[in-house]
Amino acid sequence: MKALISQRSGPSSFSCNPRVEAEAWLRRTRPKNPAGSVADMSEGVLHWRVRREFLILKIVATLVLATVTVLTLGDLRGALLAGAATVAAAALALRDVLAPVRLSADGEGLVVVKGFAGSERLPWSAIERVRVDTQTRFTSRTEFLEIDTGEGIFLLSRFDLGAPCQEVADQLRSLRRGF
Repeated sequence: MKALISQRSGPSSFSCNPRVEAEAWLRRTRPKNPAGSVADMSEGVLHWRVRREFLILKIVATLVLATVTVLTLGDLRGALLAGAATVAAAALALRDVLAPVRLSADGEGLVVVKGFAGSERLPWSAIERVRVDTQTRFTSRTEFLEIDTGEGIFLLSRFDLGAPCQEVADQLRSLRRGF
């Protein structure tokens, strides 16, 4: 009976330590099969990264486009178009290889990817607002995690984060209040 009570986690079980509460919330809300793509908490640091499936898809697309480029060498316009598409797909795949982690968070602040493969450290005091920006056009809905520093805005999609933007925003708000 004692073991059953100690395993119970519900509204009546809580801790006075906000950090313990944040970590417990993250454990409860983390998907069962992260596959290296969702919030990964190691040593008090959360990481969100591009899912490996998308990286593999971009590499395969680059190889297919390179094959099309070689096959269309007789047609100058076709080869130029396929070559440009190959370079674009290769650049996207290379960015995912060089900077797979797009967002990290800890008690001191955030590290956000900036530019092609760089990063910028943002202390919590520099962050004015974290919100989810939702745009609807025709039948498609797009969500971006918006991190506003007052001097700049960082936009990250669910493809950058490997998780739904609202979940990431909730985790960031919880982490920010916890420290």
